[in-house]
Amino acid sequence: MNEYLSKPFEPHNLYEKIISVVTVNTVVQEDDNIEGLKALLVEDDLINQKQIMVLMKKWGFELDIADNGKIAIEKLKDNTYDIILMDIRMPEMDGFEAAKFIRTKMDDSVNKIPIIAITASALEEDKHKVYEVGMNEFLSKPFKPDDLFNKIIQLAKKDISVSATSDKTISEGKNISQRNYIDLSYLKKLSDDNTSFMLEIIDTFIEETPEALNKMQIFLKDEDWKSLKAIAHKMKPSVTYIGVKGMDKVIALIEEFAENEINLDKIPELVGHLQTTCDEAIKELKVEKKNIIA
Repeated sequence: MNEYLSKPFEPHNLYEKIISVVTVNTVVQEDDNIEGLKALLVEDDLINQKQIMVLMKKWGFELDIADNGKIAIEKLKDNTYDIILMDIRMPEMDGFEAAKFIRTKMDDSVNKIPIIAITASALEEDKHKVYEVGMNEFLSKPFKPDDLFNKIIQLAKKDISVSATSDKTISEGKNISQRNYIDLSYLKKLSDDNTSFMLEIIDTFIEETPEALNKMQIFLKDEDWKSLKAIAHKMKPSVTYIGVKGMDKVIALIEEFAENEINLDKIPELVGHLQTTCDEAIKELKVEKKNIIA
């Protein structure tokens, strides 16, 4: 058997399992019909933006970017899109608010555009809300490129047979550095051996992570659990892309404890561990960056 589902189950959970089974091990079909497909990405995180930009370019899709739901709505008034990729947690107007506005307040030419929610949240209530506000599908961060491709094609181009992108074997190249805190294998696979993209992701992590960790320490000191949960949630994808070892689980615990205000005495230790590990990861990334450039 390929999958299992516990009873009682939600309809959307059954749908996900069916899709995961029927799309596995498929091969990319080079089809001119998918060339020029236009997507709107609504996402405020720079690393996530860059990741999806690379994938869209590889697949021959056009991409427009909005940093939040409010900007997305303005773009939708003046442009035509085949698909919307919607982050959930954003400033100004989040993905839930934006999707609800699109479905209930905008013209028919816009309100029927398929929307894929892209979220780092594992909360079941968020998954339910995705469908409640009218989004068609959701994808958990970090995601496999194949999964994003499949969902776009399923929703935006019904006449095209579902296919997945082929996984290329990525050479380790000039890997002469000792890595104790990072594992770049996921980033190498994700970048499809595009060193420029890898360097952009590494640079963004090096530049933005210290500021995020500093904010985390401030929120911890102020016992601002809501803000602490939000910054931990935002850090999750970038830590995964860089492969900071073991920190995805640490961040998940920080997020869970802060959201539910439980085990608060354990949060300082978790944040300290995250801080120390990310500091060492940045040191290793600086060495790795030199190896990539050389």
